[in-house]
Amino acid sequence: MPIHDYNEVDILYTLMSYVNVSSPQDMYYSIAHTILTHIDQIPSISINDLADLCYTSPATISRFCKDMNCKSFVNFKNEIAIALEIARNEIHLSPSDNQNVLENPEYLKKKCIKKRLNL
Repeated sequence: MPIHDYNEVDILYTLMSYVNVSSPQDMYYSIAHTILTHIDQIPSISINDLADLCYTSPATISRFCKDMNCKSFVNFKNEIAIALEIARNEIHLSPSDNQNVLENPEYLKKKCIKKRLNL
């Protein structure tokens, strides 16, 4: 999976944005929400299994993928796999870090700067 094939806009961001601005009654909302809920399974799931998980048809999943600016379901899965790989390289917070961020949002900024400077 070469990074140069990666969409300019992160597919995970696109999915989260869709969920945040759409109505829960929208079928694509349901698909996006289900994908985000089962995100680790998506790179290896079949279109039929995802359709079953979303209570819809493979054709609807295919149209959804095209609506997400992917040429096909296979391309969509590749985009997800790339996005997950990139996300794994981002900053990870432990439960204690999460608590520190809740208590002091500046903590996250400091942690990001430390990570960036490799301190």
